[in-house]
Amino acid sequence: MRSPLDPEERRLLLALAREAVARSVTGAPLPEIEACKVPPRLAEPAGCFVTLTREGALRGCIGNLEPRWPLWQAVLENARAAATRDRRFPPVGPDELETLRIEISVLTPPQPLACDSPDALLARLVPGRDGVLLELGTRRATFLPQVWDKLPDKVSFLDQLALKAGGAAGDWRRPDARVSVYTVEHFEEADDPGARPDPPSLEPGPDPDYAAAMDMATVFRTFNSVEAQLIRGRLETAGIPVNVRNEQSVLGGGAGIAGVEYCVDVPEASAEEARELLRAPAQPE
Repeated sequence: MRSPLDPEERRLLLALAREAVARSVTGAPLPEIEACKVPPRLAEPAGCFVTLTREGALRGCIGNLEPRWPLWQAVLENARAAATRDRRFPPVGPDELETLRIEISVLTPPQPLACDSPDALLARLVPGRDGVLLELGTRRATFLPQVWDKLPDKVSFLDQLALKAGGAAGDWRRPDARVSVYTVEHFEEADDPGARPDPPSLEPGPDPDYAAAMDMATVFRTFNSVEAQLIRGRLETAGIPVNVRNEQSVLGGGAGIAGVEYCVDVPEASAEEARELLRAPAQPE
């Protein structure tokens, strides 16, 4: 069974999701991430859903049940899709970014429930814990465990799920209906944008008090803000204190085009350890 993500891993995934949404609404491509720089836990394949809400109302939700991608990539892909390809809603506009709230659900693999009757199925479902996948022939639909908050009655829950799958309300009772369940690890951004760990632009700023407290050495530079966050996560997972700052640089070999370069700094005493860690590919746990 997959162990829970730690707070830093959760923070990083939420930052990736927000970067993907912000880029998608402007038509920019997703950031290019080098897999070897991703923290090992986030490189493991996993199913996940990304949910967007605005003022408490659903604004988009897309995900994958099967672990077809590494978790970090699944978050990027599903965040983009939730913002632009949920057919129930128009694409998210730039003016909505500040008011959007992002939720991520990391899934365990769905497990089929073998029940010999509808009553047996109802007896085995656990509201609030079980995400449910309903398959009706070639059609299928799922509700995350969070949906139990709005549909606490088991029969109503399954009726609405059958409708979502394109069937009739009672089709979950059909002998050929297949039901699987899964659990999720669910986490979300803070309600107040000012209280979120990272701003929507994902531009990490310097921490003057921290930087001034010790001699720092720059061990990595990049023009990709998401890559800087991934490097920070990898080093902090190894127990190395990290500060990420940005500075204006010139792009294109002196062509005069200004850009923001992200500098990953660590204490001078940990610099060699950090460089050695970054030279080696990330290893799965």
